Amino acid sequence: MNELQNSPPTKKRKICTSMSPLILLDVDIILKICSLLQEDGFIDLFFFIQVWFPFQTSETLATLLNNLDWSRVHEVVEPFKNLECRVFNNFVKHSAEIGVKGAMCYVSCKNLIKAKNPQHHLQILKSISAHDSMSFLAYHIFHTLYHPSTLRENAVILHAKCATDSEFRAKVEKNCTTLKGRYRKYNCNRYYRPDIFPQNGVCSSFVSGEDHNMDVFGLGCSYKEIVNSSCSECMILMMNFKIFRGY
Repeated sequence: MNELQNSPPTKKRKICTSMSPLILLDVDIILKICSLLQEDGFIDLFFFIQVWFPFQTSETLATLLNNLDWSRVHEVVEPFKNLECRVFNNFVKHSAEIGVKGAMCYVSCKNLIKAKNPQHHLQILKSISAHDSMSFLAYHIFHTLYHPSTLRENAVILHAKCATDSEFRAKVEKNCTTLKGRYRKYNCNRYYRPDIFPQNGVCSSFVSGEDHNMDVFGLGCSYKEIVNSSCSECMILMMNFKIFRGY
């Protein structure tokens, strides 16, 4: 009895009961919550992940990060030394370092638009393009931009991808819109519009009098015209117009 009285009281293990429901939620539900938080900015999303991830396995965290909607991250407001900007940049940097494809693609696109170490970032896009439709499109568009002699090669590859990969085809509009948003966000020279095509942007089929799809005298094109184009050069030309010229 005396031994029990003299023994130091044992501390009860603290249980974070308020967190229990969140910890037990399926990752698919967490992704839906993240999607809703992302609509209101980045800080809420970041702190939500900060609270949630310590109780998860690295595999679960990777699943979450790889399935976030990275197509809209360029919309985050980034004023100089703003808290949200610094938190956001650190989050993206860490995500890219651990191999999250969406983050890697975002960082490479941003640097390619700013012409920072283009060969390195082209290689990054190429390395992940087999498993990421956004990276696949970005690689072939930017590769043609930096190496104009590869125009026909990249055009044929993109055309074949659209014809054989229904998932890629379905995401053409979203991915082009994402690239356009990133270009407008990070293009320092507001009046610079890259021309990556010969003959002032006219495909070789038009010049040679062969069948082509792009109306070179028109004021734009639709995404339906892009994915249904029978001319590979017209397809990549129209993608270029959508991304870099906005029509």
